[in-house]
Amino acid sequence: MKYLLLKSSFYQSAAYSYYGEHLLAQDKCGEAIRCLKESVTYFDKAGAAGTEYAASKGPGTTAKPETQLFFRKIGRVVKATLDKCQRENGFIYHQKVPEALPDLDLKVSYGMVTADEFTLPSAHPLWTPEAYKAFNIAANVAAGKEAPKNSDAAKKAEGDLPAVKEESIPSSQKDPNNRSGCVVS
Repeated sequence: MKYLLLKSSFYQSAAYSYYGEHLLAQDKCGEAIRCLKESVTYFDKAGAAGTEYAASKGPGTTAKPETQLFFRKIGRVVKATLDKCQRENGFIYHQKVPEALPDLDLKVSYGMVTADEFTLPSAHPLWTPEAYKAFNIAANVAAGKEAPKNSDAAKKAEGDLPAVKEESIPSSQKDPNNRSGCVVS
């Protein structure tokens, strides 16, 4: 759940940042500043969620997303664009920053291909509320029910599984000297 919160906050931050740049290009500096302030808020939430995710126990937690290049780069872009908008609004536009956040323009109005509208498929009839409740092992244990055991066939097939050795994900505070961040060895 922490990882999903991290991704949601990160992509919301990126979306508002790019939309703020788009509004600035349309000379709507006040609205651009409001979008970029929202972007900074989401970026801070993503940073906190990344730290919380890295501190959690379990598989896949050796990653520290808040220290990775893509994360640091979008943070610099958001803050630099906000500074640019505030500076230009003070010198050129003198527009009021609205309290209400502008709606993200989600309809693509350029290019040759149109986006398909996504709709969730209907749930299978077997997925009832009772079936979902059965997955909550903590509630079952609290109710006095014993946690489900693996079958003997599954134990025999699995055997004693060794712990998965996770490779260290190298990250550096030093940014590469190229635009993409890729390093060719």
